[in-house]
Amino acid sequence: MSHAFANLVTEFGNSALLLALTGLVAAWLLATRQTREAGLWLVVVIACTGIIAALKIYFSACPVDGWALHSPSGHAGFSAMVYGGIAHFTRHRQRPLQTWLLRGLVLFLVLAIAWSRLALHAHSGFEVLLGLGIGSAALLGFVVLSRAQPLRPLPLWLVIPGVLLLVWLWHGHAVQFEDWLAQIARSLNLRTLWCASAH
Repeated sequence: MSHAFANLVTEFGNSALLLALTGLVAAWLLATRQTREAGLWLVVVIACTGIIAALKIYFSACPVDGWALHSPSGHAGFSAMVYGGIAHFTRHRQRPLQTWLLRGLVLFLVLAIAWSRLALHAHSGFEVLLGLGIGSAALLGFVVLSRAQPLRPLPLWLVIPGVLLLVWLWHGHAVQFEDWLAQIARSLNLRTLWCASAH
């Protein structure tokens, strides 16, 4: 039961799902003529995922066994950035209670996704914390940079059904980015180039 529940929860951190949500948020920002915010959103998400991917490639070739660090959790980091960003977009000054309830729900979801990676033995605790740290730092940077101009709230009636629909559509169809990144590490021969010099 616990394993089945962890599998269900981890679906919400599916990279394909989060990429789709990223694109939908960008499309909404463009449709509402928030061009600067759309560009900033895409840049920060790309930077966040790029950093996680780069660390996955590096630690795939040069793991730190003492810390059980082989691959930072992309599910945890990407989820913190995307779901946290959606919560930021849906904040409403006239409805502060709704805003705080949504933030609490998002925090619970992100932490549940992080827990699912541990429950499924997909990552170590340190890898999950590192992923969460990168995603949270990216989210904080986005929030600070986007506060220069008020955002039009993203309608909740679009967000929640949209997320659930995408989870249903992508159920059982996770994209295996981990395998691709490990292949890149092997093809670049990072163990010879970097690990030897690090020691």
